[in-house]
Amino acid sequence: MSATAWTLCPQSQPLPPSSRRLVGYWVVGGGWLGWVRSAVAGLGGGAGVSPDDAEAAGSVEVDGGDAQVDSHWVLRRAISQFVRSMPDRPTTGRMDRRVRRVVDAMKRANASEVGGSETQTWLRSLPGWSEVAGQARYLPMLATIATSLDPGAVGERVDHLIVDEAQDVRSLEWRLLTGSVLEPGGSLSLFGDMNQRRSDWTKPSWQELAEDIEMTDEAGQLEFHELGRSYRSTRQILRFANQLLPRGERGEQALQDGPQPAVLRVAESSRSDAAFDAAIDLTGRHEGMVAIISLAPRPLSNLFRDREWTRGRWQHSWRSGAAEVVILHPDEARGLEFDAAVVVEPGEFPQNVGRQGVLYTSLTRANKELVVVHSRPLPRGLRPSR
Repeated sequence: MSATAWTLCPQSQPLPPSSRRLVGYWVVGGGWLGWVRSAVAGLGGGAGVSPDDAEAAGSVEVDGGDAQVDSHWVLRRAISQFVRSMPDRPTTGRMDRRVRRVVDAMKRANASEVGGSETQTWLRSLPGWSEVAGQARYLPMLATIATSLDPGAVGERVDHLIVDEAQDVRSLEWRLLTGSVLEPGGSLSLFGDMNQRRSDWTKPSWQELAEDIEMTDEAGQLEFHELGRSYRSTRQILRFANQLLPRGERGEQALQDGPQPAVLRVAESSRSDAAFDAAIDLTGRHEGMVAIISLAPRPLSNLFRDREWTRGRWQHSWRSGAAEVVILHPDEARGLEFDAAVVVEPGEFPQNVGRQGVLYTSLTRANKELVVVHSRPLPRGLRPSR
């Protein structure tokens, strides 16, 4: 968020309120927006801060082989055409009820009415309404229906759109943001790391993304700025995590040194206890927050409760005296940083085609010290630095 603020307003001295106010902007990111909302509000001297649905627009949950349908711009076209052709298109009443009527009608429609058999098969496989309305993966579809019913449903358009974790925004979500949120001729600031890409259904390079959302110049090129140094992790942590990257994309430029990442292999029955002990050990050496990142956070939370830790200041955190530990799923850890982190069972983390974006992201959440706890084999290529 500091980088975003500097990009928009790089002056070192605070500007008077009349000069620093932005006329309408959204910040789109993952669940971390709740942690930085006050900082975001300060960017514009009181200008609009993204609502919770902006978080949903930027969050990514790709699940299963049908993810290409629910994330592709073709679904937006099918929805728009279907809504325009509905003889009984809902025009009044609460928007959620109107959207539900469209979903129900699309599930019953013929293939020719929804853009083809693939989309029809996907629509008919949708779960019940309560599950559709409650899962993040379906939010882009629901938002597309709402904006097709009422182009003004999003509210006033904005002049500048800031998108963090831009490597994870899918085609349908980009169409929503640029078509329903951004003013025609408005500007975009994109921030992200392709090495942290979490889905096979997003663009694999900044050039391809820029071409898709029409950010290139007349020559079809994109001017982008690459951060050459890491301001988060140590050289040792980056060297360890970079083993997951293709050789030509590995870099070790960092501003600080630290201890080598510790890799602890334990029996599966002892894994939770080992993660607990490692986190407690880290709290004794670091004043800031310590995180445990695991695909199964609930058993770890239960362990902290059983050992008489109490709920901490932050969501998913536990506290005992001055020590505080936050326990997160990899999706929740994205975009956050901690003094130290324990990553549990990296061999179970999901993979992309040719990438280990979810695991790479988790390994680089630590500012100063990293511990890996595992009972199963480590991913190919990931080994302790020597």
